[in-house]
Amino acid sequence: MKNLWISFKFLVILSVVTGIIYPAIITGASHLFFADKTTGNIIVKDGKNMGAVFVGQRFEQDKYFWGRPSAGNYNTLPSGASNITPASSAILKTMQENKAKYMNPSGKVADDMLFTSASGIDPHISPQAAFEQVQRIAKARNISEKEVEKLINKTIEPRDFGFLGEMRVNVLKLNIALDDMETYARK
Repeated sequence: MKNLWISFKFLVILSVVTGIIYPAIITGASHLFFADKTTGNIIVKDGKNMGAVFVGQRFEQDKYFWGRPSAGNYNTLPSGASNITPASSAILKTMQENKAKYMNPSGKVADDMLFTSASGIDPHISPQAAFEQVQRIAKARNISEKEVEKLINKTIEPRDFGFLGEMRVNVLKLNIALDDMETYARK
């Protein structure tokens, strides 16, 4: 009986430490040192939430840059990869559908536009994928391709720490900048 009581006290103490105290310390520290990231890095414009910087969103209109295909239809709850094996005929079919959808007039499609990301909600595309969409966007917005290219160049994010990952473009930030550019031009 004595061992049972010791085990119960140990369970209660560990539950309090790992279930309440530790999470409270980590949450408090993250809010203190990384306030923008702990709230989801939401972009707010004119009092309206435009979206989260780290979560891909669906853009389908020709006047916007399109993000990577999503295995989970850009839904964050069941996000994840499609888990289709490379040997499956389904992946070939999906790749061909994406190629037809994302192909630009020159017949090129960036690799990242052919397959979904591992998370299924990747907010970034490669600079190549952004540049391949320039002609469609310039035509839809009735602006010059050079203006769109200049905007892409301004929004390219470098590799992390100069050597990790690849250069990338955040689709949400780019589309907001595109809308801002058009609004500014009208004034």
